Amino acid sequence: MSKLEFRGYEILSADLGAENYMPDIKNVDYIHAGYTLTPRVRQEDAESIGRGMIWTLLPYTLQDNYNRTRRPRTFQAAVLENDKLRAIFLPELGGRLWSLYHKVLDRELLYVNSVFQPANLALRNAWFSGGVEWNIGIKGHNPLTCSPVYACRMEDGEGNPVLRMYEYERIRGVVYSMDFLLPDDSDVLYVKTTVENTAEEDKYMYWWSNIAVPETRDTRVIAPCREALQTHYGENGYVIDAVDIPFPHGDGIDCTYPRNAECSRDYFFRLEKEQKKWVASVEKDGIGLLEFSTPELMGRKLFLWGQGQGGRNWNSWLAGEPRPYVEIQAGLARTQYEHIIMKAGSVLSWAEGYTAAVCDPDKVQGDYQTAVRTVEAYLNGIVPHQETMLGKFMNLKPGHSELYGSAWGYVENVLREKCDREPVSRTVKFPAEAAGKEEKVWLDFLRTGCMKEENLELPPISFHVGKDLLSLFKAQIAEGKANAYMYLQYGVALYANEMVDAAYEAFEKSRQLRPNAWACRNLSMIEKNVYGCLEKALAYMEEAIALNNTYRGLLVNCAQVMLEAGACDRWLQVFETLGNDLKEDGRLKLYKAVALIETGKYEEATKIVNPDFILCDIKEGEVSISRIWTRLYKELIRKEEGIRDEKELEALCGFRYPLPAHLDFRMDR
Repeated sequence: MSKLEFRGYEILSADLGAENYMPDIKNVDYIHAGYTLTPRVRQEDAESIGRGMIWTLLPYTLQDNYNRTRRPRTFQAAVLENDKLRAIFLPELGGRLWSLYHKVLDRELLYVNSVFQPANLALRNAWFSGGVEWNIGIKGHNPLTCSPVYACRMEDGEGNPVLRMYEYERIRGVVYSMDFLLPDDSDVLYVKTTVENTAEEDKYMYWWSNIAVPETRDTRVIAPCREALQTHYGENGYVIDAVDIPFPHGDGIDCTYPRNAECSRDYFFRLEKEQKKWVASVEKDGIGLLEFSTPELMGRKLFLWGQGQGGRNWNSWLAGEPRPYVEIQAGLARTQYEHIIMKAGSVLSWAEGYTAAVCDPDKVQGDYQTAVRTVEAYLNGIVPHQETMLGKFMNLKPGHSELYGSAWGYVENVLREKCDREPVSRTVKFPAEAAGKEEKVWLDFLRTGCMKEENLELPPISFHVGKDLLSLFKAQIAEGKANAYMYLQYGVALYANEMVDAAYEAFEKSRQLRPNAWACRNLSMIEKNVYGCLEKALAYMEEAIALNNTYRGLLVNCAQVMLEAGACDRWLQVFETLGNDLKEDGRLKLYKAVALIETGKYEEATKIVNPDFILCDIKEGEVSISRIWTRLYKELIRKEEGIRDEKELEALCGFRYPLPAHLDFRMDR
């Protein structure tokens, strides 16, 4: 019998920490990363790449205060199982499908991480590896990947339990829901995903199901294709090239075996329109994971860390142990550098299946096209009509909520009712009782039309940037009831809607009405990141730090401004005023080391930049540690021995002070 249970599930976990409430004013460079296309990329692909990228992460805030101290933590899990499969979901972590265990084969089909360890790989910074991640709306992982979603119990027409998880995605302003079904005696886990755009305007849309699977020496990834777009990772962007599959470089090295990759790569497989949509990862015995879908999910991808020192280090950094994995993925578009257009008032739906691939090992480990035909024949044998999978989700019976997500869908519904517009969803509910302190300030504003003055010793803990809200701010100003807190929120909303000059004026009015670090910080960020005036950025940041020198997010921005403006001695002075906990923060210590190097204090810098250094929030693609390490120890050699030749210095540095492997995060080698 198929059954659904909600129960505790213990994972050794780092602390996610409090959110960083500094609004994104061109601070999140992940969303501004550039790309270069080689001449081999088809024109039809080139035209869509880059379409639909976002201006800012707002209204979301960063999740960058995690640590690397792990303790047992019990998560609320949803467990859906029958006699053949057991699927474990974590609604508190974006609904992640954490485990898919095949009871008959006695085999885990996914890569199940032994820890929950956030690291800096996503839009909001925090991301963790393992299982299947459901990515909605925007390139760069789901903004809710480390946040709770709703989970409720339902039934299909035959009495099988159905797990529904859903949330409101605030950047695109859409609701997405996922229905999971494991029929009695089925060895396929089915999922139907629905995205609702009930707004009156078109939206850019994005979806990728990211599936982590184990990587061994014999792992092979198979998809029905002969070509792919390959991504090379750089520090501040990507190089995208068109290649053949399975031999992308014509040298006989088969890229469908992850063991052959020297460094981190993406392969976006080209599945032609008439081909069935699937991807598989199989092992030496011909067994592995098979994902397949209805035609709407046209994209398939392989991501791998590669065998280089940097990629292997990233893999271990995320897991706490050297247990490799790769990701096979399925998406709405051909690549993750583009978004499709979702029409106003429309609904998108598709279905996927997750099951074991059990194939002849000689056929899937040999000639690539033979492997493709073998997996497809196996798929046709177990699910001959993939295009009809959506029918399995007809006539679902309503159930009841087991776990709550956020109340932002409820806030949006209150706003839409005020504007005489349709609610955010026709199928799911967002109850008022889910509201916490983050949402309540906005509910009060919507109900009274007046945003009350709040304590500005601490930053605002939430933002709302919908265009419909701008008129309420204007009305409060017109009534002469504006205050410093209201102008601060108004400025954030204006900036998010790309009204930079108006946002600047609002922050300035907040500062004038009541001096506060947050308005000064926002003005500094506009001066630095938008207007390019470091002198004014530094002046505003000095004012901000005089008002508050205890908030980590502000201090990170302060260091960035001061170092870029050349005020290294000033940052060292600020650092010395910090409390002991902040002085031990890896990011702030790294900025101290940069200032020490810039001011010639090399020996003191080695007390930070050494094999014991830990930077909890090092970003995917960031090479700051390796670059600073090399520069510091080259300068030490130069100072001690008077060597001026850069090549000789480079060689001596590598010999005397080699970069420790655990500090090497370079993805291009």
